[in-house]
Amino acid sequence: PYTLGAWLGDGGRLTPMIHGNDAEVGDRVEASGYKVRRKPREEKRSGYTYVYGLTRGLRSLGLFECGSWDKFVPSMYLFNSKKCREEILRGLLDTDGYVSSNGQVTFCVVSERLARSTAWLVRSLGGVVRLARRRHALPSGVTVVGKEWNWEVHITLPAGRWFYVHRKAARWRPP
Repeated sequence: PYTLGAWLGDGGRLTPMIHGNDAEVGDRVEASGYKVRRKPREEKRSGYTYVYGLTRGLRSLGLFECGSWDKFVPSMYLFNSKKCREEILRGLLDTDGYVSSNGQVTFCVVSERLARSTAWLVRSLGGVVRLARRRHALPSGVTVVGKEWNWEVHITLPAGRWFYVHRKAARWRPP
């Protein structure tokens, strides 16, 4: 579940790679039994974790061909054990979650379906959510009809461990 959450947050369409620079994400994916290949961050380029064996699972869930605007948490993960739901949420927050200097958590994506399923996960685990839709700036001359919105999921979580990424865990403050 953690690996799926991390891929949903920072995975690419048609690839089993999870983009980002946090070593803890790759560590957690590897600890869950996947073989990984890591490419550390280079100047002006982010790193990634290539996850061997993930492609088949993503295909079976109907996610492999999903782009950023199409991603979602499959219902078999939404309606699963508390531990499974916690791990999916941790993967999402470790990749696309942001913790402000005052400890507030925001999850920001372009997929409305992923934003709403993330909100559902948070609520199912005792958290409180406020969804906001914001128009995002596209580069000059670029038009993408129907895809000009970001979804912000403002999250208040109950006490517990919600991040494996140390820099985020250190900033988070329980209510």
